[in-house]
Amino acid sequence: MRPQVSYREIVQPDTPISEEHKANVYCLLQKLNAIRFRSEIPMRITSGYRTAQKHRDIYIRKGVAEEKIPWGSYHLIGAAADVYDPNKTLQQWIKSNLDFIDRLDLYFESFVATPTWTHIQLFEPRSGNRFFLP
Repeated sequence: MRPQVSYREIVQPDTPISEEHKANVYCLLQKLNAIRFRSEIPMRITSGYRTAQKHRDIYIRKGVAEEKIPWGSYHLIGAAADVYDPNKTLQQWIKSNLDFIDRLDLYFESFVATPTWTHIQLFEPRSGNRFFLP
């Protein structure tokens, strides 16, 4: 069995985080590991909890104007993670196991918008759709 996703993969060492956001991270970890164990697909987290500064820096490096930065991102409250998925293995597994995904009550950015990663979040997006456009 492959190792489970750890807290330190979601929250980088020495990153300040509130108790409320920690609770989100632990809930997210439980659900990510449920997928990991059921699917037997290894998971490499490329982005988890972000401080506001780290979030800003990511988008500025991408060339996004300050006023266009998505400040409603669930990464900012420990409720989202991006999983490296260059071959779409995880995305294919998710599509084939929607009953399990529904029971976990997770939400995903559209796989069209995430070509080399899978964005997974705890909370329903504004659209209310399980798969949504960012």
